[in-house]
Amino acid sequence: MAPLKDARKLLQPKFQLTRTLSCISLLRDGILLRITPREMKFQLDSLNDSQNPNVEQEYAEIKRAAKFTKALYGVFGYVKLKKAAYLILIEEASIVGQIIRGNVYRVDKLLFVPLYANADLAPEKEDQPFIDMLQRVQAEKAFYFSYDIDLTSNLQSTLTEIRDQTSRAPDSNAATFAIMRDAYPNSIAYLSQFAFNHSLLAEFKTLEYSPFRVPCIFGYIYVGSPLVKSGASTEYYLLSRKDCRRPGRRFVTRGLDKEGNAANFAETEHVFVHYNAKQTIDVASYVQIRGSIPLLWSMKPNLKWSPPVLLAPNFEESLAAAQTHFAATKPLYGSQYLVNLIDKKGSQKRIGDQFTRLFSELRDRALSYVWFDFHGECKKMKWENLSKLVDIVAEELQGYGHFRATLNFGFDFRSQ
Repeated sequence: MAPLKDARKLLQPKFQLTRTLSCISLLRDGILLRITPREMKFQLDSLNDSQNPNVEQEYAEIKRAAKFTKALYGVFGYVKLKKAAYLILIEEASIVGQIIRGNVYRVDKLLFVPLYANADLAPEKEDQPFIDMLQRVQAEKAFYFSYDIDLTSNLQSTLTEIRDQTSRAPDSNAATFAIMRDAYPNSIAYLSQFAFNHSLLAEFKTLEYSPFRVPCIFGYIYVGSPLVKSGASTEYYLLSRKDCRRPGRRFVTRGLDKEGNAANFAETEHVFVHYNAKQTIDVASYVQIRGSIPLLWSMKPNLKWSPPVLLAPNFEESLAAAQTHFAATKPLYGSQYLVNLIDKKGSQKRIGDQFTRLFSELRDRALSYVWFDFHGECKKMKWENLSKLVDIVAEELQGYGHFRATLNFGFDFRSQ
């Protein structure tokens, strides 16, 4: 994959930050957000408001008194630390490409703006370790966002929502919502479970703040080069989004919590898009999911290559958590094939046996299960043995579907 390009060299950032000694302002599309740190007051105004003509003049005075200005990419969040509160802004981004004509970006740098009176941009020393922790997560270059597309939802969910919103009978609230949805499709009805900065956006959760918040997925996006032939083109995209409710490092975070959230649950979507000679767009999407084995279990890290597995002593608690987990996933994904890849020996066998028991106890016709000892079957680089797994699951997977649709427009013209 070619190196990504600095977004500033291709597109003008949509937000303008201005900092004075007493006020922080952020402007987008003529909408002005002013934050007064002394009173921690948030105020929204429009530069085009005929009923409040002084706003434009006040903003001009803010710019004249500015100690710092910069074009930015939006609000990543807001956090209160030990000494101060901070507005977290997306300072730098790279352009990944376009998905159905909607621009997609990767976060490259975050800016932490202290919210206290008469402050410069330097964070308090006591807050710096916490800021460094957040910066290290960002340094993995795994945050992605778009102004044109809701990246937290798969393509089927996104297009179904657009269709349903269009078909509903209009009322005043629905009309306002629809206007905001068309203007800011990334931030209106996004899925909080896949917006990794959702909790940081709590101060911006109401509808009027939607122009400023920028939900970001944590994962990976690949935009392939188009294949062009006879006036038509075909593109391939890969999107992987991690659930933010139970993330963690390997060994440190395992299994389910009691609310049924699986460690490092992720949704991976393969998308093909064909722009045909009729000027319509044919799209197809296939979604896979993965997560830690759906039991209450852990692996406490130590100096051994494979730390011992610790299973919750009460199996009924694991069964209840798994029932909650699948009750949440089935409405979203339908039937599921559970593929257990752990070893059939040692401490891993104990959890594999428990997983097998769990599947038997669930008695759910929407679920299928296979235990394929990946390391045992493919040891000594015998990757061809993966064909055994393919043969086992092939017949049932043939009955699984994918999503297809024909569009008359791309995500750059949603209102059509």
